[in-house]
Amino acid sequence: MFEKDDYRKRMDQVVKRIKGNPQLAAQFREEPIKTIEEVLGVSLPDEQVRAMAADIREKIGDRGASEIFTDEERPREGSFIDGLRDNA
Repeated sequence: MFEKDDYRKRMDQVVKRIKGNPQLAAQFREEPIKTIEEVLGVSLPDEQVRAMAADIREKIGDRGASEIFTDEERPREGSFIDGLRDNA
């Protein structure tokens, strides 16, 4: 799991790789969670990687989180990830 300061740096790392590689961008559209974990080289807690996927999609101007996750998968409001986002 990433600390607050590290979250933004890691997210930016993934965004940069996705923007610079059309094949990786296509993979991200199909399997965002798997792609993030592959780029970072770590397995993250489900809630954190889902939230990061939504944040990355927003940052690269791709479709919104509502199209990425089912209601069960979507990060819960008020979860620990909100604190990471607030400080990103």
